[in-house]
Amino acid sequence: MSVLTFLVKNEFTNFLSKHKKTFLLFTISILCVLSKGSYVLSSEQNLDSDQAIPLLMAKRILELREFPFFYWGQNYMGLFEVWLSLPLLFLFGLTISVFTCVEIIFCIALSYYLYWIFLKANEERPGIFLSVFFAIGHPNLNSHLVNVSENYSSSLFFAFSGFLIVILLFRKINSAKLHLGIGLVFGLAFYNREILILVLPWAFAVYFTDWKILLKKIHFFLFGFSIGYIPAILHYLTTPHHKKLIRPTLHFSDNILSNVNYLEGKFLTSIFISGIEFYSFTILFLSLYGIFMLFKEKNEIVKKIFLYYLFGALTCLFVLISSKSFSVERYYFYAQILPLFFGSYGFSKLFYRQKLIFLLVITILALSFGFQTFKEWQNSYNLSIKNPSAKFIAEKLKEKNLKHGFCEYWAGLTVSYFSDDEVFCLIYFDKQSDFYSAYKVIQNRAEFYLFRNAEYIQTDFSWA
Repeated sequence: MSVLTFLVKNEFTNFLSKHKKTFLLFTISILCVLSKGSYVLSSEQNLDSDQAIPLLMAKRILELREFPFFYWGQNYMGLFEVWLSLPLLFLFGLTISVFTCVEIIFCIALSYYLYWIFLKANEERPGIFLSVFFAIGHPNLNSHLVNVSENYSSSLFFAFSGFLIVILLFRKINSAKLHLGIGLVFGLAFYNREILILVLPWAFAVYFTDWKILLKKIHFFLFGFSIGYIPAILHYLTTPHHKKLIRPTLHFSDNILSNVNYLEGKFLTSIFISGIEFYSFTILFLSLYGIFMLFKEKNEIVKKIFLYYLFGALTCLFVLISSKSFSVERYYFYAQILPLFFGSYGFSKLFYRQKLIFLLVITILALSFGFQTFKEWQNSYNLSIKNPSAKFIAEKLKEKNLKHGFCEYWAGLTVSYFSDDEVFCLIYFDKQSDFYSAYKVIQNRAEFYLFRNAEYIQTDFSWA
């Protein structure tokens, strides 16, 4: 019996060794679906006008009506993610639930991308744990990752590409192709989300290379940057009203102390990590252990990879603490996975050094993740059986053949989505309307007035 057990175990080990990458991809796919799939159930109920915008834009792109490069009403967040989603939206339907599924697929790809990068750094085991930790995530991070209007996935793809840049520079690869590629990444990243310009340059800084050599290749970098930034350039050349669009400007806060108090009060749940207490504190313990072990690490490339990430996260935090935008959680996307990075590294070191503690930690993480996941799926199911007011209003407007309205932002675009883009709204509050819909309303005159009061959308047909 013992011989049979040995043979089965040996055969299973050989199988895993041969199909390690396939098994990892399968594992992170399952974990991504478990940790984020609940948002698909409640996607319609969680829909707001911010999320309706990329859906409406994707519909018009597929219908060859519009070819936008930025989200409506601003010119600082590009549509890289929307354009990338179009094939799947075309095949499976242009709905919020399908788009949420696409975001989960992006998360699976990002998880595997992290593993592949660390494989290039000859640090496979930390890469395995990091890809698994990222696939699991935590509730606050996951809610942003599946939000179709926040560009989290594409932004993190460019940010993670900084790891690859650090590795290649560390290996003294200084070819023209490399600098052309780096420039392309920087250009696309800057077009897609400007805050990444605070993050990516650290890839060069932590390398501490011979700047004279880098300067000799600067023209290749600038050429690559120009190619990557083409969507933004085309936007500015073809959109005469671009100066009227919203562009974020850095306004320093008058009261830095209040910003610090905000961070102190919501340090875990809003900025770094969220979930049930056992999960959060276990990840924090692993993070501290991982940081401690990094000081003892002899592999310089690993130190530089984590140093790049740490500097990028701290830079974002510093700028946001100093500015008036500190309370907008989606701007902290780079800091929200900081504990996952250091925690996964600490976890990989426990595997070698403290097997008993490793088993205890993995048990706590598995139980807390299971309980957390069950609670999230239960909440999403309970929410999914409710009929959103925006959908009801959209159906009523179509019944009355009312298609052109004067609307408040948070009500208007959500109703436009549920009407299958047959109800056009001229936005009068908070953000600009898209010009196509505004023109439609003006051309046909407003037939109804639509606004949001607390959680409910209300209409006024009396003046129609």
